[in-house]
Order: sequence, then structure tokens, then C-alpha cells
Amino acid sequence: MRPRLQVHQLVPPFALPAGQGKVLKLWDYKMRKNLVILFHQGSSCLPCREKLTEVAENYGEFVKLETEILAVSSEGEENNEKLRGELNLPFPLLSYPAGRVIEKYTYWQGDNRTPSPSVFVTNRFGTLFFQQIAEEITGLLQGEEILKWLLFIQSQCPECSI
Repeated sequence: MRPRLQVHQLVPPFALPAGQGKVLKLWDYKMRKNLVILFHQGSSCLPCREKLTEVAENYGEFVKLETEILAVSSEGEENNEKLRGELNLPFPLLSYPAGRVIEKYTYWQGDNRTPSPSVFVTNRFGTLFFQQIAEEITGLLQGEEILKWLLFIQSQCPECSI
């Protein structure tokens, strides 16, 4: 699938429900953290659950690289909070059933209105360095490969290094 965004451009801003009545704004992280934005197909998708668990297992490494993970699905807040608890995820699961944010980044899959599995890696300024849209979530980069992109980003900005 053809990417919707351009590398080295700013990613579109968004504000999405993050559970417990909180709204998370993309720009809350600007100038503070690199971001990995992961679009997944929700709690009923077993491979998606496995991908979220894999990313959670590497979360300590992401934190060392001053990076936050934002996982977005078209499910409601209640399902996301339940999934976050079941999988003991240390990062926010964002909800967007309406889809305009999803359409800015990736595509809808089929009639079930789930986003195509996608990953976007940005620096702390919101500049896109890597994007991947896949038919199946198993086709996305592994956690170690995402970490390599973050190391590359750090090498581009030595004054931003830890």
C-alpha cells in the first residue's frame, strides 16, 4: 500500500481518547519524546495482541531512547482499557472509532472498519523518519528493528542524545 505521509515531514497532529476520561494530544510529546505510533486492529486480533505484547517487552529500551509508544485502534475506550489491563501494557491505547485520524495515517481494512496495521516512527520534533503499512500486523517491523530506527534518529541529532 502506498504511504499516506512523507518521510522528513511533520506527522498530522491528533487528540484521541486514552481511557479514564483522558485525551492524549500528539503534540504533548513535542520537544520531549520520540514517538512510535502503532495502528492495530483491536483486542479480538490475536496477532495484534502478540505485537502489542512484543512492543511492551521492549518498552524499557524505548524509554532509554526517550520514546513513547502510542497504539491506536478503532475500538472504544472500554475495550482498550480492558486490553491494556489484560496484557499489562505500559503505554497508552488510544481510541478512534470515527476514523479521520486513521485516514490521515493509514487505510481501512475491509468492511469491519479496522485500520491497516501500520507503524510510524518520529523524532521528538514530530518529523517522520519511518513508516510501514502492512496487510497483516505480522508484516510490521519487530521491536528490535524499530529500536534501530530510534538509534538512527538519535545519531542524527547528537545534542538530543541521552
